[in-house]
Amino acid sequence: MAQYVVTEKIGTDEIQFGIAVWEKDEMVDHIADIAPTMTEVMRLAALLQRCGVASEQFRDVVLDYIVVRA
Repeated sequence: MAQYVVTEKIGTDEIQFGIAVWEKDEMVDHIADIAPTMTEVMRLAALLQRCGVASEQFRDVVLDYIVVRA
């Protein structure tokens, strides 16, 4: 089962929050810049985990989330 972990990247002008997908102690996918706040990304990661989203569907689900949020 996939595990979703919030990531943080500190740039020169901003902080970017993303999500990494882990399976069997290996990172299999990562999106670095999903939302501007850690709270929002933590909620999305928790939702992905709770719903059991497969790593293969991760990018599609996050893209749908970003489109709906906009």
